[in-house]
Amino acid sequence: MVYLISVTQAQTLKEWKRTVVPEFKKLAKEHSWVGASLCLTQNGQVVDFRTAGYMDRENKRLNTKRTIFNWGSITKTITAVCIMRLRDENKLKLEDPVTKHIPEFRWLRSDSIGVDIETVTIKHLLTHTSGIDLRKNWVFYNDFADKHHRPLRWKQIAAILPYCKLKRIPGSKFEYSNFGFILLGRVVENVMREPYTSYVYKNIFMPLGMNTAHFGISPPHIKALRSISYYQSGKDATIKRAERIKHHNYGIGNPVGGLYASIDDMTKYIMFLAGTSDAKLQQKYNLVLKNETIGEMIKGEVYLRKPRDFHSKIGLGIYSTEYKGQKVNYHDGVQFGFLSFMFLDRKDNVGVLMVTNTQTRKILRQFYRTAQSPINGQFFLRWTPSAKKKK
Repeated sequence: MVYLISVTQAQTLKEWKRTVVPEFKKLAKEHSWVGASLCLTQNGQVVDFRTAGYMDRENKRLNTKRTIFNWGSITKTITAVCIMRLRDENKLKLEDPVTKHIPEFRWLRSDSIGVDIETVTIKHLLTHTSGIDLRKNWVFYNDFADKHHRPLRWKQIAAILPYCKLKRIPGSKFEYSNFGFILLGRVVENVMREPYTSYVYKNIFMPLGMNTAHFGISPPHIKALRSISYYQSGKDATIKRAERIKHHNYGIGNPVGGLYASIDDMTKYIMFLAGTSDAKLQQKYNLVLKNETIGEMIKGEVYLRKPRDFHSKIGLGIYSTEYKGQKVNYHDGVQFGFLSFMFLDRKDNVGVLMVTNTQTRKILRQFYRTAQSPINGQFFLRWTPSAKKKK
């Protein structure tokens, strides 16, 4: 497909083809992933799009831009957008205690560290700094084993709260928390008095025209577009088809990783996050969330690790990395054989999506290496890798 692009986009595309595309082609050739897609957007337009392999290997069905993937934890950015919408509409404040919107949260114990449970705020949940310890009462993610045992309803979550506790002062340390985003989804439901999925459909998917985006089991009219996922387990080197996985996170887990969508629809989402200089298009995006609010979300709030050359932080549901004046925001998703990454540079209105339907230890390692070096490091942050020393 040929895209009509501007001079600025042509410059971006040139750098993209120099740093990223060769690595993607190398991965497609050398690694045993079944299917993968890569996309570059800028200023509200798709600049480059590439696919490789199959959405269904056994039936030789090719992967295309219409193929529907599960996007795992990238769903959390959608949940964060919902919360910020409600904040902008004065329906909540980020400083609100969680108990204001989820009364059952008072059941969670905090006496062991001597703080009031009221000190845990919405912002702590968004930045993964709540300090909540589930104490092994519910292992949220255990590969494929817990698929049929995940809680579907809020009352099942509420039932374990008295057996959980705070293990550190809220706001003191980053620790990735799926549970925190289940709570944020519940906040949306309680504030709006409607299901989380309904709110997302009406306020994000519909305005952006994301027609394939959905949660849970795919509806009949797009079911045939859904990719099969593949995985490797234990010492068995065979890449297996995930036969019984008809849906992934669902019910109360939707705010964490339940999103299904084609990469074509996800380009609409990443372009919305990246922003545009087109005033008319930006007005459309502002109906979902104001441009300045997204700018607030991507500011780093808490360091993920001790800063060195690269400064990595978590913002309000979205990560950031800074290096010598350059900055990139991102999130990833890993779930049941699907691996995905999204990146955005709002200064130049650039967005990137990369996704595969195959998860093995080797592919996972190489997928992250590609995300962190050619895409994050070289393309966005202008980092130059050190030349390898000759032996």
